[in-house]
Amino acid sequence: MGEPTAMIMLRERRNLLSTLSQLDDATFETGSTLCDGWAPRDVLAHLIGIDEQAARYVLNGPFVNRVNAEIIDEARRLSRDQIMAQAARWGGYVPFTSRAIAFHMLGDLGIHHLDIAVPNNVDVVQDPRVEAAAYRVGALMGARKLLNHKLVPTDHQWTLGRGTTVEGPCALLGVWASGRDLPDGLVHVESKAA
Repeated sequence: MGEPTAMIMLRERRNLLSTLSQLDDATFETGSTLCDGWAPRDVLAHLIGIDEQAARYVLNGPFVNRVNAEIIDEARRLSRDQIMAQAARWGGYVPFTSRAIAFHMLGDLGIHHLDIAVPNNVDVVQDPRVEAAAYRVGALMGARKLLNHKLVPTDHQWTLGRGTTVEGPCALLGVWASGRDLPDGLVHVESKAA
């Protein structure tokens, strides 16, 4: 029997907190991420909010973006020390709500970690199971892309989709498939010119 997904999630949460600790205050507060309009602190607030305010997401059904905006707005009133204190608690447990949908939550966590690390040039080593989950969740979130794009991982995962070939590490392919704009060179999109 394999390691429980909750344990893998705990390690990845701590890995993400380590990434955040490497950012200076200005980058933490207003720096770039792959999530449009979100600074690193906003991505963290979203991840904490998924756990601690899961009922808001359930009660608001299709209005996820509105809930995200409300949670982030509330968290922007906190200092870095205050939100990092919340993050320290978040990094030490995985509630039932997240364990119940661990298949998705592990991949979402992996993608959001890269959302912060990639534009801020922080080297991240993720567990291969986190990378695989990011790939699966990214492919699920970007399923329409798979109608015209074939994801070809250069590491340990399988090919998905059809059409224009996109090659790269599976976790970054998941980030790309989920709709993020990656810096040049992280994944290779086959040229249409012959």
